Amino acid sequence: MRSLGLTLEAEGKMAEAEQMHREALAGWRKRGESETRQALGELDSLVHVLVAQKKFGEAEQLLGEALTPGLIKRPSSADLLALRVEVMACQGRWQEAVTDAALALEHQLSNPDRYHTLAPLWR
Repeated sequence: MRSLGLTLEAEGKMAEAEQMHREALAGWRKRGESETRQALGELDSLVHVLVAQKKFGEAEQLLGEALTPGLIKRPSSADLLALRVEVMACQGRWQEAVTDAALALEHQLSNPDRYHTLAPLWR
């Protein structure tokens, strides 16, 4: 399903891509594997499709559900935190994005992208 979702996305068929990514993510969740690398990658793809459709509320809700207090404490959450920063930035919510950007940086101090994300948010 993931491959089909990515193909549909590349073809600009966002509604169909969204459906494929949702089904794939539901499968991971049903198996109790919501925090696996594959499931988080599927969530990432779904959020990108939602953002492309300007469905920011849905994207943020999915990220909020996935970023549990336990996951946020782990370095593996850095990419999802950065994705939530992107969603907030698309809506001009700079101050709210600072917290997630700073936490993503804490998790990945050696990743220069984390610095480049956080720096413009500090005004």
